[in-house]
Amino acid sequence: MTQEPLTPDQIAKARGFGTKGELPDPRLAGREYRKTATIHAVRIDHPFTVHTLEGDHAGKAGDWLARANTPKGEMWVIDADVFSKTYAPVEKSPGGSP
Repeated sequence: MTQEPLTPDQIAKARGFGTKGELPDPRLAGREYRKTATIHAVRIDHPFTVHTLEGDHAGKAGDWLARANTPKGEMWVIDADVFSKTYAPVEKSPGGSP
């Protein structure tokens, strides 16, 4: 007895995707990823706005202003709770480099 192939909707449902444009739960349908890029960041103690290519982004008092270590030096806001759970300080070697 041969099994009928699964339809795209059946495959999507099995992976945790809805069939009517719903977003999947990444814990069920996705994979784990780890951030590895080094950034520079500073905690801001007052409300602020960052102007980015995607538009203006507001930060709350206690949020972090991050800057990428890229030639363009993109900047963005990181929520204080997200920052504390996601980033750790880079330890410098005696010569000054990480």
